[in-house]
Amino acid sequence: MLGIRAAVKEGLWYSFAELVYGSPLRLPAIFFSASVSHSDPSVLMAHLDTFFKSMRPTPTRQSTQRYWHVPQSLSTASHVFLRVDAHCPPLSPAYEGPLTVTNRMDKTIIIIRNGKTDTVSIGRVKPAFLDPVTTP
Repeated sequence: MLGIRAAVKEGLWYSFAELVYGSPLRLPAIFFSASVSHSDPSVLMAHLDTFFKSMRPTPTRQSTQRYWHVPQSLSTASHVFLRVDAHCPPLSPAYEGPLTVTNRMDKTIIIIRNGKTDTVSIGRVKPAFLDPVTTP
């Protein structure tokens, strides 16, 4: 598109950019670099062959094991907030709770939700810091 606006029109002897802005556009040198044209297809194929033989695949990235950040206070918290993973309408809370913790394992935690016990991943909970007076 930039080349079309900067090209000089035959009948006008001006480019559209000169007519609109009053001066010619400053273009990068890539628009003016001479292109190498190979009239002989065998020369072009030889050039492409050497180019593609010199290419090497990009090395794959080593997958590193990612560790979750688990707050230290989660191991002693009596109540937690549980992240809601379902699709929610705007302005709805992202966490529900505080919920009472009944048991802990390495990667899961057992909570009481809606009067029933529920096992959830520690990645979905965060500790609740409550006043001792207002603890449910």
